[in-house]
Amino acid sequence: MANGRFKAVEVFFNYIINSNLSEKAKKVLLIENLAQYYLLSYALIKGHGRTVAAYIEGVFKLNLSTNEKRRVLLAASKHGRPGLHYAMELNHDSAVKAYIEGISKLNDLTLIESLLKPDVLGLALEKGYFNAVTAYMEAVLASGLDMRCIKRLFAAKEALATVLEQGYGQAVKVYVHTVCSSGLSPDDIKELIIVVAGFAAALANGHSHAIESYIKAVLDSNFLSEEDKKDILLAPGPRGELGLYLALKRGHQQTSIDYIRAILGSTLSGESKKIVITAGLKFALLIGNQQVISAYINIIRQEHWDIKEFLDVREEDGSSDLYLALKNGRGHVVIAYLNSLLVLEPEESEGIVALLAAASVSGESGLAAALENGQFNTAESYINGVARLHISDESKGYLFLAQTNKGMSGLHLVMMSKNCHIVSVYLNAVIQLSKAIQSKLL
Repeated sequence: MANGRFKAVEVFFNYIINSNLSEKAKKVLLIENLAQYYLLSYALIKGHGRTVAAYIEGVFKLNLSTNEKRRVLLAASKHGRPGLHYAMELNHDSAVKAYIEGISKLNDLTLIESLLKPDVLGLALEKGYFNAVTAYMEAVLASGLDMRCIKRLFAAKEALATVLEQGYGQAVKVYVHTVCSSGLSPDDIKELIIVVAGFAAALANGHSHAIESYIKAVLDSNFLSEEDKKDILLAPGPRGELGLYLALKRGHQQTSIDYIRAILGSTLSGESKKIVITAGLKFALLIGNQQVISAYINIIRQEHWDIKEFLDVREEDGSSDLYLALKNGRGHVVIAYLNSLLVLEPEESEGIVALLAAASVSGESGLAAALENGQFNTAESYINGVARLHISDESKGYLFLAQTNKGMSGLHLVMMSKNCHIVSVYLNAVIQLSKAIQSKLL
């Protein structure tokens, strides 16, 4: 056993089993005497898979009670720790496979459950030992246990969070892929693999392989609907962070690119792809983080993706986030967004003029909403920001026109405000435009 000589184990067991010794004597020789040396535990610790299999098969040939089988097959060390625990944390995949396949031949699912503890998988997963993780999960799925038990044995959220944080991409891939293809219900899958802190840490640390492995395993699952996949990928971080935000904030450009490419290459609908990809931008707009918005825009430009498509972020009712920022007086968001657009070339800027109008579903412009709601500081931020953009006078005039859904113009709203400062800001911006455009606005 100590040297992994499985043939010797087979011969020894067969010789004793086929002898004329009494059942009691056979048990003494094969169970009690061998147990004194913790031989099955030792074989698991050393990773002797074929020896483990031979020993378990030999045990089955004895006429043992359920309690005797449990005691022997638990393979506890002299410290009382089950042998499978050692095999997992030492990455002995062949021994893990042999052990689980061996005990799975028991005609007693309750006994099998008692031998497999729910905390075992995490021992290998947290260290990134994907070979042992693969062996364990595949053997458990083939064991005949019901889905309730499989879910219990696959639960390893703390370990999954650890490997995401540490960037053990292959271990992430194996675990998440196996869970997503296990046949568990979508709710059970989500419960097992949504690890808020771990995924956020992987993004913040720039672990591209781990992030890409996680995303692809989720997107490739045939057991998850499109909505389920979005729920998983859009699970907020510890402080509510969404999507790419943390990777962008920490400057992990390649991680951000790999994230977006993984989404674009998936079978998600165009609408869902956009929602997932722009989630980080949406969160950056929510809090007004110009650094993150700029990083996002730079990546979109660098990869030659559609700038108009990936800057268009909206609420479920169709209202743009920029419209809501203007209407609700979130001037810091408006400033951050418009300042981030200064890197765009004139042609690129002209392509997003319609987005900059920030019209509501009813057609009211964002500037009009700000003026109507008395958000004059925010309106000033918008006017000054638009004035600095690399767009034509005609486009600036279109944005300054700022019509309400009833057709009332920006000039009318400004004059009605009776706020001398905003009147001055608006008029100063307009007189910088060509005479032809001025005549349309004044």
